[in-house]
Amino acid sequence: MAATFDPALPAALDRMRLALGDTNTGAAKPAGADPLQLPVDNAIYTGLLAYHGQDERAATVALADALIARYSQEPTKAALDGLESAEWAARLRGWETLAARLRAEVSADQARTARAASGSGLTVLTQRASGLGRNEYRAERRDDGVW
Repeated sequence: MAATFDPALPAALDRMRLALGDTNTGAAKPAGADPLQLPVDNAIYTGLLAYHGQDERAATVALADALIARYSQEPTKAALDGLESAEWAARLRGWETLAARLRAEVSADQARTARAASGSGLTVLTQRASGLGRNEYRAERRDDGVW
């Protein structure tokens, strides 16, 4: 599978790679390698984008979570014959921070969208007991933005 990165960031895949620090796409992976091995295959990015309705933030969170799950199972530090080493602890923290920030942004956007979809205010159904022992319902309009 191929892994590509365009530093001009024309596509969602490129922006996601940049956010995740997965930009070293020149590194060759052996045949049959784990698709989540860095660099992550383009197919994973495009599949997550499709699954999340082209929402880059949601797809980035999903991939960050997958990378955290994948690399948290690895040794904290690895070296190949003293030539090359990789430390995953800092990268895991980075992915966790990124995922938390994007989750908060998505949550805030969803709340704003829900408020906007309801119009200038909210219709709230309230219940009060009448003096005759039965419940009465009435709709109240709330324009204070409180859910």
